[in-house]
Amino acid sequence: MKKPLISYLLGIAVILFIVAFKYHHLFLPHFWDEAWSYSPAVQYLYDHGLGLWPSAIPAELSKGHPLFFFFLFASWMKIFGTSLFAKHALALLISVSLLGTLFFVAKKLFNHVVAALAVLFMAFHSLFLAQSSMMLPEMLLALLTILTFYSYIRNKMAAYAITGSLLVMTKETGIVLLLVILAFDLVLMLQDRGLMKNLKGRLFRLLNLAIPVFVFILFVLVQKKTYGWYLYPKHLEFINGVQTGTNKLEAYINQFFIMHGQVLMLFLLIASLFIAYFGKGERKAEEKRPLSLLLFFMLGYLVFSSVNFFSPRYLLSITWIFALLCAYFVVKACGERTIIAYITGILMAGILWYYSGHFKYNGDYDLGYVQAVTLQKDAVNFCEENGLYDHSIYCNFLIHECLTKNTAGFLKGKPFSKVTVNLNESPEYLIFNNIEPDPDYGKVAGNGAYKLLKRYDEGWMFVEIYAKK
Repeated sequence: MKKPLISYLLGIAVILFIVAFKYHHLFLPHFWDEAWSYSPAVQYLYDHGLGLWPSAIPAELSKGHPLFFFFLFASWMKIFGTSLFAKHALALLISVSLLGTLFFVAKKLFNHVVAALAVLFMAFHSLFLAQSSMMLPEMLLALLTILTFYSYIRNKMAAYAITGSLLVMTKETGIVLLLVILAFDLVLMLQDRGLMKNLKGRLFRLLNLAIPVFVFILFVLVQKKTYGWYLYPKHLEFINGVQTGTNKLEAYINQFFIMHGQVLMLFLLIASLFIAYFGKGERKAEEKRPLSLLLFFMLGYLVFSSVNFFSPRYLLSITWIFALLCAYFVVKACGERTIIAYITGILMAGILWYYSGHFKYNGDYDLGYVQAVTLQKDAVNFCEENGLYDHSIYCNFLIHECLTKNTAGFLKGKPFSKVTVNLNESPEYLIFNNIEPDPDYGKVAGNGAYKLLKRYDEGWMFVEIYAKK
């Protein structure tokens, strides 16, 4: 491949564009799991002392998760402060580091054109655009997944032990990659006819590969001693049977391959694969191993996720694989005609960008979250500006968290103390929205007992505030 400068410039341009585009999002309050779960836990660690042992954060805040994510953000806040900008800036730094790492890994394993296209496909993915400034662990998990994968493929055992340990200390789902790597390496050993010639050395290698697994086991053993359970009991309740797991797998496949223009990227991948393997594309033997491992991990991760709690953002750990595979086969299909590969990649990125801007929902998996946060902020501002601190306010869960937790980032002053999620308490004010739809909205909003004071709209989303007549 010639003229790698084009790839470098394209990769740098994409990263700079993402930073510029996300800049204004760094000032937004926290949304959904950020607001009610992760920001209070990080703040607790910041206030009460840094630590990585389970006892450093109460279980009701950490939810039993390993603590590296919380530790990293709390440490950052010790240096740069506790503002929304500071916290979101670290999230964005992790995200652009992911893009840079993806470029480096793709270039080292394949070539610079694959690297540039992989960054293009990843950066303009709707899930990445949303999550790239959020204080949630999935982007860090994805970054460490890439680093652990690359360390294994390049046989850098010390780096693998470090990144793999940080991976499982970020979130429990990091164990999936480690188990896939162990199984993958064992299969390669069994395929080797000289297995018994260096059995001791091979067993030692497997033990080295298992070091991060031992780190995770140590953490859950300490957690058992601290709290009396290995894994957070409420999370274990989310483990599904076969039927529910099948339904969740279908939902994940829809999120991963269909929504937000991904179906067109899937079509591009299939078409490119067909052209590459039935045409005269160059095939290198050394590329087979990383591609095989990536495919096994992606499929295994989808199956594993289907038996756990459903959240589209969990797909970040494998979204970069989809981007990389698509980039690889586009380049293979184009052969030496790199200009066609670049044009194809830019057009596909443009399509992803279009879908990101025109198809917005109410979760943390696309840019619709910006509208949702804006409406929640409007509702909180209304309550503050009208001095409703001594009045009872009914709202659903998310706005309840916005009104009662300073860590959510919505409040300018003190929290509201008379907020309820129970309509039977006959509150003086009601707040309804379709970000988190309320089944009682229709019958309460129109029953004549309350009058509409204010309505805020952002696209198809709205917030309405009612007062008792």
